[in-house]
Amino acid sequence: YELPSSNLIASIYYSSKEQQANTGIIGDAFMNLGYLGVVIISIIFSLLFSFFNSIKIDERYFGVFIMYIFDFQNSSFLSILFSGGFFFLILFSMTIMKKRV
Repeated sequence: YELPSSNLIASIYYSSKEQQANTGIIGDAFMNLGYLGVVIISIIFSLLFSFFNSIKIDERYFGVFIMYIFDFQNSSFLSILFSGGFFFLILFSMTIMKKRV
């Protein structure tokens, strides 16, 4: 295509080639690095889920993770990591959110 994926999606849904639509985590990875980016972001994402599964988080905090799943559908990974607070979620899940025995 002659347009970046964010402009292409906006041209289809909003009838404007000047606007940019959010493409989500997979679309952003493909836009930046192609198929290699999709593989890399899939590996990083699966490692993050494995990490959260291994630290046994208390059930009271599952709603926070559901919120971030919706964020990943609409934004890029680095945007969520630094300005979306996901980095702090990783830190808090290792300290505050752990299940107490």
